[in-house]
Amino acid sequence: MAMPDPCDEITLIEAFADTEVIGMTINHEGMNETEITKAITGYNCKLYLPITDALNRPSSNLVNMVLSAFPRLQPIPVATRK
Repeated sequence: MAMPDPCDEITLIEAFADTEVIGMTINHEGMNETEITKAITGYNCKLYLPITDALNRPSSNLVNMVLSAFPRLQPIPVATRK
């Protein structure tokens, strides 16, 4: 089965759920570092959304994606977490 186009998937998600897609992570399986970077850049330009690879890129990219979409959320400093 061919990989669905992310634009179509986003359209479906937003049509059937009361939500807005805030970003996307890619599956880097079978990709080298250059291909991962090219995919992230390409999807970012095509979708106008933040794109990352949750397993291959810093976790801060994913955290920043969420915090940008929900600015009222405040990260808890590591020293004060219990």
